[in-house]
Amino acid sequence: CNWLSERDGIPRDQWCYEPDSKGVYGVGMKIRHDHLSLAGYRIPTEAEWEYICRAGTRTSRPYGSSVDLLHHYGWYFRNAENRAQPVGRLKPNDLGMFDMLGNILEWVEDPVEEADRVREVDDEFPDHAVYRGSGDRHPRGGAFNYPPEFLRSAACIHDPTEYRIATVGFRVARTLPPAP
Repeated sequence: CNWLSERDGIPRDQWCYEPDSKGVYGVGMKIRHDHLSLAGYRIPTEAEWEYICRAGTRTSRPYGSSVDLLHHYGWYFRNAENRAQPVGRLKPNDLGMFDMLGNILEWVEDPVEEADRVREVDDEFPDHAVYRGSGDRHPRGGAFNYPPEFLRSAACIHDPTEYRIATVGFRVARTLPPAP
């Protein structure tokens, strides 16, 4: 996310993540507590992810509730040939977002409630949160090897943040300034 922020010329004081004391991004890195008001790239919150996935609907999927149309919108075990697919080959939702259901699970920022210990305040810099590791988060959206009943807007699982597997990735987000 910081790489994208730098590439796009976003000033460093608007970046959402800071490395640990050794300059490494990982366990010990800092998530600025005011990051939702900053212009830098970040991963979406759980609420943002679900809003974007639902695209204004109240149904279990952005196009309705039926699984009959799922193969037009999401990659799952019946159409993905047991591997991730290039983004944008299926239909987008009404917000123009592709692959919100299926293909690859996407990390969201919020820790699972019982893992709130993951976000602690840094004593030296109280405007920062510190990622301590050993916490669970909700990867959302389902993956290419999931059955259709798991590909729903509200469906989520929880995994430790240290979990690494080919079916989990992320989508980037930004907080845009209010329109004039």
